[in-house]
Amino acid sequence: MVKQQALRQQEEQDVNEKFVNDDNGDSPLQDHGQQSSGCSLLLWIVPSDTFSTFLSPLLGTQYIIGTLSLIGKAFHTIADEPATHLCFHVQTAKAIHLTDRQLSIWLTRLSKTKSAVLLCPVTESMGRLVEARRHTLNYLEMDYSAPNRGHTLLSVRQGASLVEFPVLEEARVGGDWALAAPRKRWALRSLVSLSVRDCRLLAPVIGFGVWWRSLAPALRSLEYDDDGCWGYPYPYDTRPLQELLRITTSVPDLSALKTLRLKGPYLRLTHEFTQQLAQRGLRLEDVDIALRPPSPSTPIIKEVDAFRKSCLAPNAIENWSRSDFRFRLESLYDSSGVSDQVLCSCADTIKTLASAATEVSMSTHLGATEVFYQALHGLIPSLVFSRTRTLLLTINAGHAGVLPLPDVVLSNVARLFPSVTHADVSADMSDALVQRVLGQLPTLETLNCSALDIFDTDMGDEDWARTFLLHQTEHQDRPIAERVREATTTMFWEESDHAESFIEACDRIASMCMRAIRRFSHLDRLVITVELAGDDWKWEGQEGGDMIVATMQEGMVSRPGTPGGRRLPFHLLLREFGFELVELPRLDCHCRMEVRRMGVSIPSQKRITDYFPIRQ
Repeated sequence: MVKQQALRQQEEQDVNEKFVNDDNGDSPLQDHGQQSSGCSLLLWIVPSDTFSTFLSPLLGTQYIIGTLSLIGKAFHTIADEPATHLCFHVQTAKAIHLTDRQLSIWLTRLSKTKSAVLLCPVTESMGRLVEARRHTLNYLEMDYSAPNRGHTLLSVRQGASLVEFPVLEEARVGGDWALAAPRKRWALRSLVSLSVRDCRLLAPVIGFGVWWRSLAPALRSLEYDDDGCWGYPYPYDTRPLQELLRITTSVPDLSALKTLRLKGPYLRLTHEFTQQLAQRGLRLEDVDIALRPPSPSTPIIKEVDAFRKSCLAPNAIENWSRSDFRFRLESLYDSSGVSDQVLCSCADTIKTLASAATEVSMSTHLGATEVFYQALHGLIPSLVFSRTRTLLLTINAGHAGVLPLPDVVLSNVARLFPSVTHADVSADMSDALVQRVLGQLPTLETLNCSALDIFDTDMGDEDWARTFLLHQTEHQDRPIAERVREATTTMFWEESDHAESFIEACDRIASMCMRAIRRFSHLDRLVITVELAGDDWKWEGQEGGDMIVATMQEGMVSRPGTPGGRRLPFHLLLREFGFELVELPRLDCHCRMEVRRMGVSIPSQKRITDYFPIRQ
């Protein structure tokens, strides 16, 4: 045994001396502000176990480089000096199962470790490793994220005794590791900051509540994100974030908690929760909440307002910018739940939610309401939907778009929506109303609307379901018809094996293209995608998708604006207007084609010289 130890020590000394003797003095690496030894061997080709064993101490690092999966190779050679292992970092997708001998050796090496990061699957031996270093740890991070991972939990410690972590101040836990503390009865009374991510709060809710109460007196910062939980089956519609809020209300005193960060779908700060949190002394100084409601209706506005007034300290820092929801502007005119008093009382909260919304809908219901609240005259001009990129203009059922939006809205569109790039216009919206709204949007790029309205024609068949997308990037002061440069539309055809139906469908597309050319004077490109329902579209023995472009080229079409006039072949009529029809790569559809203006440069189109330079 003595001989083996001597040989091993000599081997370590020989290797260390080799790296030191190879020093050429030109290495840029620094060691605590002093010039460090360099190595002629490139670092990225050094084996990881050699790097962690010999180079790490020479470079003055305080980290164990690599993972515990290297124990087999470097078990006897990693530096034994505890001062070199102040931070313990493990990251691996493989479960680590330490033997008792390995665990005892590692515990000696980690006797001075102050920070531990475990990004690995949950195992009992790794849990024992953390517990054994509880007297020195002041930072602990345990997490593991992997798609379709199994559900693994540590065993439950029996008995009434608690495992104290006397100096642990910050913990970040996620996944199944989040339940390690309550299942192992860890007492974290000195904890100041806690971050919980992707935690399944199911059956162990009671144990989690006991653990939460044990650490609550010292906790100043709480972060919870349960976005990653929704791939798991939750019984009885359990919502983890709501469960955490319910547990929080059982804590006797929350006066120490000053920072709160929450993120999760369907987060509701109900009046019941708000009242209980306020009664326990919660006065937050820094709040970061990501709301994900389906749409903030009047009750949700009131709930958020109550939370801000009851649970936030004066001059608290608020961040709602991680939210993702649609703001229904018409909800401010809802006579069933809104009044002048409510609008005045919740004005600041409405402004806050407006600045956080990612989508906004405006309905002509605004002009049809029987009650127009005076408070809106001052509130609407003060709203700024700075994060909103999508604006939806909708029609209230029964009004058919004839009622305009209120002037207080129409006159402030540019101020309300400074960042909108996409507008979605529903059917039957009048051109005058659309132009007045869209003409004030300084950053508008695309318009999504029904081809039925754009081309002002009755297609007749319900099989012609389409979405028409217009691209506009300049001349905001011009009418919409003069701003459109590009357009795309998708069509869905029912299956048919009749030649008459196929030819008629192709003629309809051709007529639609000519109407688009006539209406949009600056149109350069019109891309049409056709999806055929079923596999029975055939004509003359060929698949329907292969014949659409050829059939359209020879189809007979009337000039735009003269439905009863002379009919000409589509390709000749296109050339007369300065356009041509080309087939595009299909990209997982039955047919893609483009009507393009001749002579216009298409940025997406590449020439052969773009790939192969011309030799001189």
